[in-house]
Amino acid sequence: MEAPQSEVSLLQAVPHNHWQHGESLREHGMGNLTQLSPQNIALTLRPGQKVRFPISVLQAEDYPVDLYYLMDLSLSMHNDLHTIRDLGPVLADQMAKLTSNFRLGFGSFVDKLVSPFINVAERYQQNPCAEGRVFRNCPPTFAYNHILSLTADTEHFRQELMKQKVSANRDSPEGGFDAMLQAAVCVDYPSLGLLGEKFSENNINLIFAITDKVAEMYKVYSDLIPGATVGILADDSSNIIKLIVEAYNKIRSKVELEALEQPEDISLMFTALCGDGQLQPGQRFCHNVKLGETVSFEVEVEAKGCAEHGRSRNFMIKPLGMTEALHISLRVDCGCSCLAEAQDNSSECSNAGTLECGVCRCNPSHIGPTCECPQKSALSAGHDACREGEGKPVCSRRGDCICGTCVCHTSEYGNFNGNFCECDDFSCDNFQGKICSGHGSCQCGICKCDANWTGEICNCSQNEAACLATDGTVCSKRGKCVCGRCICDEGSHGNTCDKCPSCTDICSAQRDCVECKLFNAGPLASGQECEMRCSGTITVVDNIDSSIEQLCTYKDDDGCVMHFALFESPEGYLNITALQNKECTEGPKVLPVVLAVTSTVLGLGLLALLIWKLLVSLHDRREVARFIQEQGKACWEAETNPIYKGTVSTFTNVAYASSNSKQ
Repeated sequence: MEAPQSEVSLLQAVPHNHWQHGESLREHGMGNLTQLSPQNIALTLRPGQKVRFPISVLQAEDYPVDLYYLMDLSLSMHNDLHTIRDLGPVLADQMAKLTSNFRLGFGSFVDKLVSPFINVAERYQQNPCAEGRVFRNCPPTFAYNHILSLTADTEHFRQELMKQKVSANRDSPEGGFDAMLQAAVCVDYPSLGLLGEKFSENNINLIFAITDKVAEMYKVYSDLIPGATVGILADDSSNIIKLIVEAYNKIRSKVELEALEQPEDISLMFTALCGDGQLQPGQRFCHNVKLGETVSFEVEVEAKGCAEHGRSRNFMIKPLGMTEALHISLRVDCGCSCLAEAQDNSSECSNAGTLECGVCRCNPSHIGPTCECPQKSALSAGHDACREGEGKPVCSRRGDCICGTCVCHTSEYGNFNGNFCECDDFSCDNFQGKICSGHGSCQCGICKCDANWTGEICNCSQNEAACLATDGTVCSKRGKCVCGRCICDEGSHGNTCDKCPSCTDICSAQRDCVECKLFNAGPLASGQECEMRCSGTITVVDNIDSSIEQLCTYKDDDGCVMHFALFESPEGYLNITALQNKECTEGPKVLPVVLAVTSTVLGLGLLALLIWKLLVSLHDRREVARFIQEQGKACWEAETNPIYKGTVSTFTNVAYASSNSKQ
């Protein structure tokens, strides 16, 4: 017996090499930089057997950036055109902080040159603004103009922008998608799928800079185009520089793998090993990847059948936005080497068949495990051996009883099987038009699910990638991941149970991450806990708009005040914008304060005494002056002291006076 195994053959695995910042990758050639390893492998697969191989991706420093600015030049963009005319030098200065290899290009679009997109009347051909209220003259409408090829000359970029003028069309939507595809590969009338395919082939990352009115629609578009991001543009495009820099940082901090030209009968399963050191099954991307950091992925490959037995096929796995790719040569092997040693009319096959790998392949005239039964006599044999039970139909009415063995029929829906043809591979329940949801096989009415799928109809995914919150936890630790969706605990809600009004507020939850990442302080500063628990993107700015809805402010242990704002990205991830510096006030000095207080008290006391003394002195002076004044006005007469008594007293004897008068 043979049991061939699946194999992985490593054909090319050049190790990563780093490029020094400041050296021009354009001059030395991108071929000298290796960000992806390995580069070429060969797979030999047996159906049902899985093989695994690793992929590592280096986020290189100073990676070249080509920015092609494709602008809508319809009338509604008149103010925006004035704003971005000085874009080139400012943008170059900002991007120089991130990469020394930066080039700018420019193109513009309005709309299709057919009705009903434009007014096709002859008088509007040369001047579509002929009856306009604000603009009376404008150049003819155009679909797409390539104006400036990629260049490092920002002054040339500015000069070309100064020459541009707005034109007009009839309806609200413009020919943006058409222009995007023409800018990429010069093809007309694209679908979203074609856009995504061509952007991926040409390693283009798309940035939708749009106004808030159509943001929701373009967020849906970005989900359908790999590597696309959405930024909310101010009405006058004044924040375009900020949007481009933020989008660049977001793209550069994420590594995501994609499979190109993957065969339909081949399944791929990715497991990511990002900077936190935690395995993430089912996840093909890593966030918050730093420049110079390497992340790894394990890829599991399985062949579902033998549709392309023996034929070599090729497909690729590559990081979004990178030119490098892992080229995979694939061959599904459903045979055995013993087939070359087949014995015709072997005695072990009753001389009526070929012995291949220990199994008889009967001639057309015979049937049976060892070809022992001629077909002519087969139909006349008893049928009892072909009944599942007494009274049951022969071969369940799904086959013929030949030599006591059921030979099952086939159906347009599938195959019958089993000793009595009692089973089939199509009577299981289906989901979205696929038997067993397309994630398993139907065996005798029961779904046998593929790996990482469960449930009666295999519609429950065990992949937890969709349940991962921005901090890397499953359902924010407030729920369970069931069938790829978070079932939140009471009081929590959101796709990853990240919203919880009754829990600690979101500002408090992110405070420790801001402290440890920006200032290496707080409870998470020690060890690797900060990197493991804080996976969100933190952007450092010089100032934050106080009108932002989710603005957080807190005071640390040193009394310093920190401000940061929280934003939710189109993909649902939490991004943080924080001030570069804390607002710290210098603490009071004890000695000067004590001396100042003491001096103040003493000074006030002395001042009060002086004031009191002054008032008393003034009062005394007034009284003395008044006394002297009254004394000067007084006129005294000579009188006897009324209380003085003299030394001589005279008394008259009354009785003596009476006797003398009688004589």
